[in-house]
Amino acid sequence: MKHIQSSVLGLRERKKHATQLAIIKKAMDLFKSQGFQDTSMEQIAEQSNVAKATLYKYFPVKEAIIAAHWQEELKNSQDEFQKILVKYSDTRSRLEAAYGFIISHVMQSRELYEIYISYRLQHITSPQINKALRSGVAENIATIIDAGQKSGEIRTDMPLELLVSNLELLSVIQAMVWLRYPDQFSVEATSKMFTALFLDGAANHAKN
Repeated sequence: MKHIQSSVLGLRERKKHATQLAIIKKAMDLFKSQGFQDTSMEQIAEQSNVAKATLYKYFPVKEAIIAAHWQEELKNSQDEFQKILVKYSDTRSRLEAAYGFIISHVMQSRELYEIYISYRLQHITSPQINKALRSGVAENIATIIDAGQKSGEIRTDMPLELLVSNLELLSVIQAMVWLRYPDQFSVEATSKMFTALFLDGAANHAKN
């Protein structure tokens, strides 16, 4: 009986996820063809062949669809992050490569990323909502930091969660700076600068 209930629950979850993906795809097509601001939830519901009540059940606002889109994008990029772990043997190179990959991804959909970041920052003080809006970057970065702690490259007197949280927040700030001044920073320079700030800090070590 438990096996049957589990199977039914699994089927429901898969159907729910399939519906969400269909909505995201239709919404993204509309955003790209006519713009985010000019696309209404009613249009998204109509194009997705779902009732407005169903759409609002999954996504209360258009920004939530953008957040879900970024989560799916990162989920589909897990193989790329695994390749980074294998290709590079030290923490600095891994972080530089990881953030270079992320920034390149942002460059392809700058407007949508700005919407995502703005929406997420609105809920930064609400832990439960903020957790639901996380893109998945933190989990990938945690893997790199954990490996760095085990290899002795990163200090171990601070919890992994604290280091990852600070690094994630720093990355959001860095992304906002890059979005404001994209012509002043290349992908490579931005990823190197960001990694150096995290690993080395802002102190002038040459004077020490």
